[in-house]
Amino acid sequence: MRKIIISLFIFFSLAISLNLVAGKSTNLNSFDFSSGYIIIESPQENLKQLTDYQYNFFLYNDSDGILLDNSSIYCTFYLANKTGGVILFQNATYFSDDHWGIDINKNNFSDLGAYAYGVSCQNVNFGGALSGFFDVTREGNAPITEAQGIIIGISIFSIMLIGLFFIVLSLGIKNPVVKIVMLGFAAIFLIIIMLYTSVIIDQTLGSYNDLVSGYGIFLFVMRFVLLIATLTIIIFAGLIGLRLWKIKRGLIG
Repeated sequence: MRKIIISLFIFFSLAISLNLVAGKSTNLNSFDFSSGYIIIESPQENLKQLTDYQYNFFLYNDSDGILLDNSSIYCTFYLANKTGGVILFQNATYFSDDHWGIDINKNNFSDLGAYAYGVSCQNVNFGGALSGFFDVTREGNAPITEAQGIIIGISIFSIMLIGLFFIVLSLGIKNPVVKIVMLGFAAIFLIIIMLYTSVIIDQTLGSYNDLVSGYGIFLFVMRFVLLIATLTIIIFAGLIGLRLWKIKRGLIG
């Protein structure tokens, strides 16, 4: 029985650790021509769901690096959803401080996931283009790095080992009160693990809407069950402790 419990805990913890190590990456493509325009942007690649965003960029002449205005040039911005459908297509605005920009309404970011975008600046003789994508998550958090994933995985694994320690320790204890207390500690650590992983999954896998939603429902049910189980164990342990105390005092036979 002990070997089965230990094997299950180790397998589950390693699975979580490996899943959290993997991160997502973002892409940005700029197109250089022998003559034309260079578009320089500073995008916030990770955006918060249903939040307005202003995309800005500068436009330079490729041959001499001079900033260009809208006197003879127009720049067009497009945004596509995760299925490739274009949901926004309009001209960018030129501002007096020499930058270009466009205000993107929050309703364009109603879904979680990757949104491709592009900028094209043209006049009669020359042009320039750039493309990339925004990653829209629930809180606008960046994907965790590999090092962060390893640290998170190790921490979850360590918490699981502590919970396993209390479970294994309870198997060799005959005193029912102490056994219940040990199992209660194990249940508490299990609740900590589930709360911890729920936060990590929501922050790192925010683009996977169905997964997060399904896991969130599972966590809610498990938290409720574990809360009831923990309270039951505490009450039961208290009643047993009270009974043993009365027996020791000779109040009951």
